[in-house]
Amino acid sequence: PISLRRDVSFAASRTALGGRRGGGGGGRNASAKGPRSSALPSKVCVTCGRPFVWRKKWERCWDEVTTCSKKCNAERRRGKANDIL
Repeated sequence: PISLRRDVSFAASRTALGGRRGGGGGGRNASAKGPRSSALPSKVCVTCGRPFVWRKKWERCWDEVTTCSKKCNAERRRGKANDIL
């Protein structure tokens, strides 16, 4: 029969070696991840009021970005449509 000890030790060794759950593994340096989020510009979402940080995909249009996600943008548009009707 398969002992549970073997399974537990495998899971423990995997996390200790930097597996899926933290451990700082993965072969990346901290400097390779880019700037810290505290160094990036941020805004407050006009729909939900939560702060959000600059993303690379918003590089060219950061001045026009007003919502933190597609969901908030759709909700904002729905609100405008209800105001018109």
